[in-house]
Amino acid sequence: MLTTNTEIMKKQNAIILIFLATMALGACDKIGGSSILVGTWDISSMSLRSYTDGTLESDTIMNDLGTLTFNKAGDGLFSITSESTGHASTGTFEWFEKNNKVFINPINLTDSIMTKNLAIGFEVKTNTSTQQVWSAEYSSYSDTYVPETDSYVKSLAKMYVEMDLRKQ
Repeated sequence: MLTTNTEIMKKQNAIILIFLATMALGACDKIGGSSILVGTWDISSMSLRSYTDGTLESDTIMNDLGTLTFNKAGDGLFSITSESTGHASTGTFEWFEKNNKVFINPINLTDSIMTKNLAIGFEVKTNTSTQQVWSAEYSSYSDTYVPETDSYVKSLAKMYVEMDLRKQ
């Protein structure tokens, strides 16, 4: 399979999006406030599995990726560095907790085409004041270049992510 710069950027943006989504963990129906998420968390590890049209494309575990800071007002900051490329991304997000899920809505992502109309809900697996473990899955369609036919076809991409956060 031919990998283009666009495909690499899509994967990096997907990883960043997953990180942002991970920031929104919680067990209560809260918007900011007294949540145990308020403060700065280290992204200890993240497991990411990517499928295209049902075929496993990648299964990656990354460690020590950066930080997520949750503010009481329901907004926050992230700083993430890709383990493989060294590419650093920073930005802001809005977050809230509802029904044992954390939702993150990126406000801006550096080097990205993401918009405010995107949010990811993470299922809370571990919810303590010092450790959070979240998981999520999402799907999207993308155009994949087929060199044999010199054309593009729609491909269904599915991402599964699990993150482990540790309070600073």
